[in-house]
Amino acid sequence: MTSLSTKFIELIGCFFGAIFCIIWVFFVLAVKSSQDLGQIDEWLTSGPIIFFVTLGHYLFSRDMVSEKRRIDDIVGLRSTLWGYFLWLIVMILTYRPEVDISSTYTVEVGYLFILLIHLLMKSNYYKKTASKNEKAML
Repeated sequence: MTSLSTKFIELIGCFFGAIFCIIWVFFVLAVKSSQDLGQIDEWLTSGPIIFFVTLGHYLFSRDMVSEKRRIDDIVGLRSTLWGYFLWLIVMILTYRPEVDISSTYTVEVGYLFILLIHLLMKSNYYKKTASKNEKAML
């Protein structure tokens, strides 16, 4: 059972992650060209939300949470980064100025892609951990 102060620190970390995300959106909007890139713009601003919230949680609570929770945060950070950049590449390769793809579909499918990568990375990590434990017991 985690204490109330640990939960509060975790919540503060997620809050600061959301602030990091808002800063990211302002940065992207400040450096973006005047040309509307449609789906690419949507993904640049909406894609890293999960990453920043997880990053804030990890930075604030990594010393207070259990090892399993800390590893879950690390796997989450890696999987969201991989998913974000891979989906950004897909968005760049499929961009056509004359075709307007709904931003809802762009973001939803991107998050599903991140979820798929996260589940694959998490299962792979636990398979590696299980095989190390089996070898250690022999």
